[in-house]
Amino acid sequence: MSSHASASALLERPHAAAITGTVQLIGVPMDLGASRRGVDMGPSAMRLSALSAHLQRLGLRVDDAGNVFVPDRTAIGSTLQARP
Repeated sequence: MSSHASASALLERPHAAAITGTVQLIGVPMDLGASRRGVDMGPSAMRLSALSAHLQRLGLRVDDAGNVFVPDRTAIGSTLQARP
């Protein structure tokens, strides 16, 4: 398989050797500093895409630790200073 194989191809391809280990998923729903709104929905998209199920089919144990707390941008806006 080439090094440019897509993630979905890796998830669908049968593997000769089982992959073992534990993967911990940690979501950070934050869009501060991003050039586009909506990037804070990344953790939800990761979970809706059934990433855990795909990783488990590969033989990995998945521990979804949930999302870290990120305060609302309006609550921290006054404490942020623009950098020159």
